[in-house]
Order: sequence, then C-alpha cells, then structure tokens
Amino acid sequence: MSHEKGEIPLPSYEESLSGRPPASGQQIIDQLTNVRARHVREIIDGVVYPRVEEQAIYGIANTTIALIPSDAVAEKPISEFDFGDAKGDGNLELVGFPSDDIVQQVRLKGPLNKTQFWRQPGVVEEFRRTLQGKLATAPFAPVPQHNGPTSPGPASIPEAPTVSKGRGFLRKRQESSARTPSSQDVERAAEAAAAEHPASGLHARVALEEICFRTVSDFGLYETISRPAVVVRIVAGL
Repeated sequence: MSHEKGEIPLPSYEESLSGRPPASGQQIIDQLTNVRARHVREIIDGVVYPRVEEQAIYGIANTTIALIPSDAVAEKPISEFDFGDAKGDGNLELVGFPSDDIVQQVRLKGPLNKTQFWRQPGVVEEFRRTLQGKLATAPFAPVPQHNGPTSPGPASIPEAPTVSKGRGFLRKRQESSARTPSSQDVERAAEAAAAEHPASGLHARVALEEICFRTVSDFGLYETISRPAVVVRIVAGL
C-alpha cells in the first residue's frame, strides 16, 4: 500500500498488541481490588438494601438473607415429567433455620457470583464492612448508657451470719464470697445483655455458611443437599 509523503502509516492489529507493555503486578492488583469493590457495592445496593427497606416498611426490625452463589445449585430445565413442587419452582426449600426466622433466599447469577469468588479471603469481611457503612448513613439516635445507677438506692441491710460451733469464721467467709459476684461474672452478664439487646442502630452480620436445601429428585423423592451461601443478618437495635 502506498502512502503519501509525510504520512505515518497506522500499525496493524498484531503490531499494536506486540507493542503494548504488559500489565504490571500492581495494575493487576488494582484491577482486582476495583472489580471486587464495585461488585460488592452492586450486590448491596441492588439486592440487600432494598430488602432491608422493605422489611422496615412492614415494621420488621431484623432481616435475614441467604445469597446463593450462581454455581451452588444447578437449575434443572422444566420438564413435563417433573414431580410435585419441582415443576417450575425457582426457589429451594431451606431447612435448618429456626421456625421464627424468615430467610429470604436470592440466587445470584453471573460468573462474578460463583462460589470461588465468595470463598476468597477478605471478600465476606469487605462485604460486611461496606454493608455496615451503608447502614450507618442513617443511624438511629443513640441510647444513653449508664455505667452505674443514676441515683443512690436504698442501703442494703446485711444479713446476720449464721454461726455454728467450730466453723463460724469459715461459714461467714463462704457466704460472703457467694454473695459477691466476681469481675468475670459481671463481664459475662454484660456481654450476654449486649447480645440480647444490641446497641442502637443497624448492625450487619455476614458469614459464608453451609446451608441445607430440600429438593425433589427426578424420581419424585425428597432429598436434602448442603451448599455454601452468604448469609446476611441485619439486626436493628431500637
């Protein structure tokens, strides 16, 4: 091909590929970080948060969502010979959760939602941090916490110790230690109270768990299978 004088010919496709510098290790890490962060935000904004808002509309404080990876359970094609609930059933029956815990199951789609992605170290924790940051944009008013009583209560009247012959001093020591709780007992009671009554606001708990499904086989028999899923629990402390 002839070119006019002074023109620089455009490189061919092969020449452009060969002349492109290879991506450095840092560029690959940056791409992985950006793709992971963007995908986590898309799942939170498009799947999780709308369900939390819907629960709040109906006055329900807690939300439990099971995000099922795209390759965890293969979708069977609908056949006229399918038995019972297996025909046209998009959701699987979850088993193993408490009866009062309503779990919303979401079957994720696409290559980014495979089990391999969610099993990577740090992905679930990044999901939890991002979700917690999303929930913290509109926190509840903080509830004041008191470390001690605001007003002095009535003075307690000590009980008269029971003295027995030969063991009066030992018995008084045992009764005194039984009535005085240790610092470890106080800490355990405080942790139990905090778990039962969470602090004000919305709190996210995310974990990759093995959950059980009840399905119908090709022969019409019920069977239970276990698959990994990202279980998201939103607890509202009022």
